[in-house]
Amino acid sequence: MCMSSDNATPATLQRIGLKSRLVKSYLKIESDAQIEDCCRKWSGLSEIAVDTEYDCNFHSYGSHLGLIQIHDGTDFYIIDPLSSQVTPDGLRLFFESPVEKVWFDARGDYSIVKKMYGFEISNVFDLFLFAGQLGFIGNLYKMIENYLGIIVEINKKKNQRTNWLKRPVAPENLEYALLDVCYLIELKQLLCEEFLGKNPNGNIGEFKRACAQSREKTRVDKVHRPPFWSMLSSTEKRYAAALWKLRDELARSLNIPVGFFLQKQVVTDLAKRRPKTKEELCIRLRRANKKISNAAVDRFWAVFERQKPEGGSD
Repeated sequence: MCMSSDNATPATLQRIGLKSRLVKSYLKIESDAQIEDCCRKWSGLSEIAVDTEYDCNFHSYGSHLGLIQIHDGTDFYIIDPLSSQVTPDGLRLFFESPVEKVWFDARGDYSIVKKMYGFEISNVFDLFLFAGQLGFIGNLYKMIENYLGIIVEINKKKNQRTNWLKRPVAPENLEYALLDVCYLIELKQLLCEEFLGKNPNGNIGEFKRACAQSREKTRVDKVHRPPFWSMLSSTEKRYAAALWKLRDELARSLNIPVGFFLQKQVVTDLAKRRPKTKEELCIRLRRANKKISNAAVDRFWAVFERQKPEGGSD
């Protein structure tokens, strides 16, 4: 499948230098055509290391893919999914490409891709799940330290707060993102050696098939409920469901993370202790979000007016 774009993008990838001891540079992929060229190149490899950075209701409403990091054993690459010349077709070509993708804990990435684009990531070797069979419990940096004797000195907590949808991405954030794929291929080899040493008749292929079957069952259309949903009465559930839906609609219209607009516990509290007047509701909502508008308060009050049974009493 040949892909093209009306806007010309250089066929040769741009190499971006980084002031890092471990990751000196990376190649920037910013069009479907470049994705296609790279997938053709990677098809001749046995594996590539992959990870993504995404935002899920942290800096804006909803789920958004920010970066895709790749290491082929020699070079580092970053696909920019926010580029105007990268389309869902190009991303599908990469995620569904047959080359094995070595990942550390692909569960969140898999859900984001499936939810956003409707397709799945194929041929994943998940080091997190595989290491669990060997008794390892810990994050990627702990695995790197345990198996390679390398201590990665980077502020993980600080970088996890990065807005991956903002451009340009700061060099220190790019270094953090690329370090997540730097050692994956090497770790996979060591883990496979350990697995076969402990299980001479073990079948690594069977592990991959089991993981693939598990991912196929992942639900991305799961209906989330307010806290303590099962403990609410039928009347409280009626109010909570309507308030929960409105909370999501207002956050989406303002492009604000849902939790930043209104904490989910507020919905449960309003459903259980329903305000008697609009003034009371306004006080309670502004206590939770002092910037909430009068128009939003009106819409919340309409929920209580609408949900009242005939006779005006609950």
